[in-house]
Amino acid sequence: MSILREFIEKPASKPDEREAESALMKQSSKPPESKAGQKKRILVLDDDPTFGELLMRYKNKYSVDIEFFENVHQFVQRLSEEAFDVVILDYYLEGYVGSQLTSLMPGIPIILTSNRNWQEHDSAMLPKGSRFLLKKLGPDTILKEALALASAKTSTAA
Repeated sequence: MSILREFIEKPASKPDEREAESALMKQSSKPPESKAGQKKRILVLDDDPTFGELLMRYKNKYSVDIEFFENVHQFVQRLSEEAFDVVILDYYLEGYVGSQLTSLMPGIPIILTSNRNWQEHDSAMLPKGSRFLLKKLGPDTILKEALALASAKTSTAA
């Protein structure tokens, strides 16, 4: 059974199980590459549905596909099924800290977001090619940055 499958099928953990779960997540494999010539695909995990609704308002403006999840397990399931160009991930999630999930996404640029100030976060937790942005910058700016990261990854891969 794959590492992602084990994570998906495992019920939500208790606080004392989070360390073991975090170690499990660090062993995950890279998802398949997205296909060239398609719209950029953005996968979003945030426990605030309003933030998701705000991002969705900009999907036509930037001609992107956005999939929004509030549930960690559904997000991880979707991540294991298809390739995405960039992920927007909330830092504070119920039962998780967003940085615990970054190891499930090797090679995928990540925008880690929060309503709290950057100084509260450890910059070492972000994978190379990823960024931290405050939500108060707004969905327009966050999507622009996400697309810039996805484009930078595409141009370095070419």
